[in-house]
Amino acid sequence: ILNIGNFLKNSNIQIDKILSSPLTRAKETAKIIHKCFDLHEEIDYLEELFPTAQPNKTFSAIEEYSSYKYIFVVSHLPLVEQLLNYIITATNDVSVFFNKGSIACIRLDSFSRKSSGILEWFLSPDLIA
Repeated sequence: ILNIGNFLKNSNIQIDKILSSPLTRAKETAKIIHKCFDLHEEIDYLEELFPTAQPNKTFSAIEEYSSYKYIFVVSHLPLVEQLLNYIITATNDVSVFFNKGSIACIRLDSFSRKSSGILEWFLSPDLIA
């Protein structure tokens, strides 16, 4: 995870806020990313980021942070895969398969479900190692 954090920082990726599942592994990942980016904002831990959460409820919880421009979300499978599909397609006709340790960047111009997010990039940990 430290390699991924440093890669993102060196790639000029911006992060304003980190949201994380309160489960141990996600918390550890969030803390490493937080340290790599030397963020002043505290990490917020959300139960809506548990692996079994419903994507629509997770999306609503993230919407509460819409004042931030660059939100980094740390969660677990299967939720991250389901959430990614929920955000980039309103119909779920497309599936993006998310491996452990992967990172995706989604541009979301609005939290309205009428406008879907755009998958800007996707990295698996093999590409960064």
